[in-house]
Amino acid sequence: MKQPNILLVYLAILIAVAGVVIHAGAVIAGPSWFAFFNAPPSVFASARAGT
Repeated sequence: MKQPNILLVYLAILIAVAGVVIHAGAVIAGPSWFAFFNAPPSVFASARAGT
């Protein structure tokens, strides 16, 4: 069996960690992050309403 390219594994880890940071940051920072990352208007309105 061929061993996977370790750089691709590291890239996948980096992408996953970036996703975690963005999602956790959105929860902590609030609606301003949703607006910055161009969330749909319904998501932005929901965040503003606190739901």
